[in-house]
Amino acid sequence: KIVSVSYRLSCNGVDGNEMLTDLYDATKFVIEHADEWNADGNKIIPWGTSAGGNLALLLAYRFQEEFTQIKGVINFYGVTELREQEIINMSSKNLWETLTYRIFLSETRHVCDEADDKESCFEDMSPVTHVTRNSPPTLTVHGEHDGLVFVSHADVLSEALTRENVTHANLVVPGHHDCDVFASSPCSQAAIHAIKRLIALVFS
Repeated sequence: KIVSVSYRLSCNGVDGNEMLTDLYDATKFVIEHADEWNADGNKIIPWGTSAGGNLALLLAYRFQEEFTQIKGVINFYGVTELREQEIINMSSKNLWETLTYRIFLSETRHVCDEADDKESCFEDMSPVTHVTRNSPPTLTVHGEHDGLVFVSHADVLSEALTRENVTHANLVVPGHHDCDVFASSPCSQAAIHAIKRLIALVFS
């Protein structure tokens, strides 16, 4: 069964943790009502794209002890790092990439607008800081030419998961942001294959 969840958006004055709270509440609802839908509420795989990918990862990593039903997580080109210095370190030394990373920084600061301690908030909203050896199997799909959320976000998450020996796949595919918009694209076809393998792992 697939459950599609909406959450409040930052453009409406909602901060990152409030958006995550919406997904937290939705997950509790799914677990409580799974039997009514003839679904297995003990095996849940959050899946999100872009900002939703960031939130899906945070849900799976930050609440792993509470939501033991989360057995895997799928992240399509999501932001994995929001700490300013770490983002700067992710960019190469060429001028264009440094400039685009600076633009990314300016466009993501609103996530913690309402926080008193913004540095702690950005750390909290960075999935890479919540990876532990108990994190669920993780599938990341990312376009190699993504000019909005750079592929380095996928790479730093993969490095963190590798350090903790977490089962994961970092699938870098031809394409840009929203590389899966067409079902026939190489991105979509590769992602479908990888998702089937993750589902088989979780439900075996």
